[in-house]
Amino acid sequence: MPASRWNSSSRTPRMLALRCSSSRPPSSPTVESAHTMNPLHIPATASSPEIEFRFDAHELSLRGESFPENAAAFFGPVIASLREFLALPDQDRTLTVDVALTYFNSSSTKMLFT
Repeated sequence: MPASRWNSSSRTPRMLALRCSSSRPPSSPTVESAHTMNPLHIPATASSPEIEFRFDAHELSLRGESFPENAAAFFGPVIASLREFLALPDQDRTLTVDVALTYFNSSSTKMLFT
């Protein structure tokens, strides 16, 4: 493991664990969502995290390490799915995001906080 991925004082991997909920105001109660989304699952690789987006449960999780060669290409479909999910005329806009990344590079950071 490269030295930059270790905490130099303790020689243990750094871990980011974040759990947050976000909610948006519901749309008009008379509008019903005819659109259902299939779950999004992207398996982890040596350089990218596992992504699990369960639309029915309103849960998004990212686990593992994130230093893909092209972070925009990797996270693009995830961000597009998130935008589509948030645009649905649904009564419950709560989304739980669980981030458990042991390492992420600067390009991943840029995509995660965009």
